[in-house]
Amino acid sequence: MFSNPFEKVVATSIAFLIIAQFSVVAAPPAVHRHPLGHPEVNAPVDSSAWESLDEGLHVSFASKDKHYPHHEVPFITPSLRWSATAWRGQRVNAQLVFWAKQAVQQVRCSITGLKSQTGHTIPSSAIRLRPVGYVLSNLPSGSDQSDCEHIDQSAVHLVPDVLEHGGSFHIDANTIQPVWMTIDVPRDTPAGVYTGTLSVTAVGEAAIPLSVTINVQAATLPKVADWKVRLDLWQNPWAVAHFHGVRPWSKSHLELLRPHLKMLAEAGQKFVTTYVCHSPWGDVTHVADETMVEWIRHADGSFSFDYTIFDTYVALAQQCGITDAITCYTVQPWGHRIRYLDEETGNYVWNRWPPDSQEFEEFWAQFLENLRGHLKQQRWFDKTYLGVNERKMEETIQAVKTIRRDSPDWKISFSGNWHEQLDLPSDDYSAAFGKLMNREQIQNRRERGATTTFYVSCDPPRPNTFTFSPPAESTWMGWYAAANGLDGFVRWAYDSWTAEPLRDTRHVQWPAGDCFLVYPDARSSIRFERLREGLVDYEKVRLLREQLSKQGGDEAAIALARLDKMLTRFTRERATTEPVAPDVNAASALLDDLTPIAFGTESR
Repeated sequence: MFSNPFEKVVATSIAFLIIAQFSVVAAPPAVHRHPLGHPEVNAPVDSSAWESLDEGLHVSFASKDKHYPHHEVPFITPSLRWSATAWRGQRVNAQLVFWAKQAVQQVRCSITGLKSQTGHTIPSSAIRLRPVGYVLSNLPSGSDQSDCEHIDQSAVHLVPDVLEHGGSFHIDANTIQPVWMTIDVPRDTPAGVYTGTLSVTAVGEAAIPLSVTINVQAATLPKVADWKVRLDLWQNPWAVAHFHGVRPWSKSHLELLRPHLKMLAEAGQKFVTTYVCHSPWGDVTHVADETMVEWIRHADGSFSFDYTIFDTYVALAQQCGITDAITCYTVQPWGHRIRYLDEETGNYVWNRWPPDSQEFEEFWAQFLENLRGHLKQQRWFDKTYLGVNERKMEETIQAVKTIRRDSPDWKISFSGNWHEQLDLPSDDYSAAFGKLMNREQIQNRRERGATTTFYVSCDPPRPNTFTFSPPAESTWMGWYAAANGLDGFVRWAYDSWTAEPLRDTRHVQWPAGDCFLVYPDARSSIRFERLREGLVDYEKVRLLREQLSKQGGDEAAIALARLDKMLTRFTRERATTEPVAPDVNAASALLDDLTPIAFGTESR
């Protein structure tokens, strides 16, 4: 009947809209906006520092662990040289800052590539330079006050975070402009030292040369699809449609999602986030998560289910490289709220079905059987998890029993505090930071094939991944997972944007940036790039441990002991009371030192 799945999506959506156009009884979620217009946050604290600055454009490599205030002279010792060490297949990041007391037009950064003494190259296509955009935050950079209930949501601070797409940029008078440099070392690059020149030009300014050096080691990072670390950033595809003003699940929406999901896959994402019930989290975001499965109640009380959107999204995510797992949210929607389309009246009907109710049991028995059959038909059942979230324990246990009554083969993913009674039922357990199981319990889960991750949310204030969090805290997440024997990291959310995310990352009740890590049009962020660094370090720790254990001998034993000692630094107690950047940098340097011991120095 339909020549392609897009036509089916459109036809189905139109049919539902016609039925429900004049009789939908469910109110749409409220639009959450801050009362402020465009606050003045541009006044420098120390204007005399700008007045005493030399004329012309200033540039320097700078610490990627710092946020540099937009209107303050960066008090750093200028450096025009930068170097790093990397494995083949690794991405390395650097930050530059530009500043001037007068406006500077058409600043451009160009690099022709990096070359080794043997004539091998890292091409310029592997190097990206992206201006860093400033966004509004309700807390200043480095703040450790993230309690959701006690944030002054009217406060305004400028924080650098969004990575704009490349090109020339302008610098206003008495401001600085950070630029984020990313180098993706090709996996077939021979080991060696690669150098090149980064040239900075601007209207009326002499060209400024900067030196870039990469020491490529004789070890190769696996392809992202083969990483073992489990990243699960929950997605909200409706936020993408809303921001761009396109109809959800239209061809335009899907094309916008494609680069957005590819960026997520390239960070190691393992899970496709799907929603099998409408608005499972209670409409607390600017754009609610809707359902990907339409529930239709017929006149005789029976239900049928339309999986068109579900299938479309899963297929698209898999095409983009997210192929390991699918999570279906949720058997426990917020407040036990459910919504279905009443075919007889054309109304969307909202109801409450607690897990101990007859309606809950009857409906989920029917739906789970239907969903299971559909997933098996699509050959997705073995990789699918039913998502269960923290609720009252008796309700959670009842929901698990309902799932198991349908089939013991269902996989269950639980997110919440550690509860021993949910250990065995949970094939995938994401425990709240600070509410984790012990190492023996984690190991027991691994031995029986279950996976265990951790997540942060409003808590803790630090370490975290808020807009204002010190950048190294994002990298710390991967190190904490490696140090504690965990399988990976979970965060809500990847892209549940506020009303104007490119300008204002504040939520009306949560810390700025709590509900998203990236920006529209597949714009990355400092937080997201640093998080990816930590996942790479997790992989390097795993591979070094495997290689050194296999290698044996005194040198390998000493190297393993050094690695184990370093990992003891990554504790909750240490990270919540001290800055994490020194530990992250020391641990990264140790990996560089141990790599020649494990993999040698010659290119293979």
